[in-house]
Amino acid sequence: MQSGSPATRGVADLVLVRDDFSILPEAIRDGQRIVAAMAATLTVLLARTFYVLLIIVGAAILQLPFPFTPRQNSILAFVTVGVPILVLALWIKPGPSRSGLLVQTLRISIPLALGVAAVALPVYATALLNGASVEMARTMLTTIASFMGIGALVLIPVAADEDGRVRMPAWMRTLLLVASLAVAYLLVLATGPGRSFFQLEPLPAEIVATLGVLAALWTWAVIHIHRTRVVQVGIDTLIGWAPTRALARR
Repeated sequence: MQSGSPATRGVADLVLVRDDFSILPEAIRDGQRIVAAMAATLTVLLARTFYVLLIIVGAAILQLPFPFTPRQNSILAFVTVGVPILVLALWIKPGPSRSGLLVQTLRISIPLALGVAAVALPVYATALLNGASVEMARTMLTTIASFMGIGALVLIPVAADEDGRVRMPAWMRTLLLVASLAVAYLLVLATGPGRSFFQLEPLPAEIVATLGVLAALWTWAVIHIHRTRVVQVGIDTLIGWAPTRALARR
């Protein structure tokens, strides 16, 4: 309490200004929002890191050309990590964390990374096997990975805007973010200066549409699998099983 002695205030972790307890609920929500924003940022960062690594390793095992150039990787990072983490930090829905921050992020980022690599790497290999140039195959890979990385953002819980001048439900804010990022990538792909700077090749409209539909179906499947909690339960079981087995060996 602020009215307490100086010695008590000096050792306290929290001092209530004006002895007002009414500020505590808001303070707790702000703390939950900060933790949720950290978890969302780590999830997006780790998922992209893991699936890029898996694609690179998979291409090396299959003896395919290196899948990304640094500039292609930069546009992939921009639309799937750079802009989303800034927006999600403002829009994230506060909520209690029931597990450690690392475990909470790995339960989502690992399945996402495996899912993206399972689709993107076959697209890259199929394009090369069908006679596409390395530059064209890399552009297709960057496109499908960008679309799926953007679609994966729907798994991040976004709060509704109930206090702003334009009130917007959570699903609409998520749709706005996903659509804006997809349009931004398509503008880069459709313009000569954008393709030249990011080392992308022009793709026929039917190929872009096919990749978009494939990414949309992938996103739909990810949403429904995530709702069943099957993958998360499996990861929790694996994480809990590993320490138990190590103790049993001792």
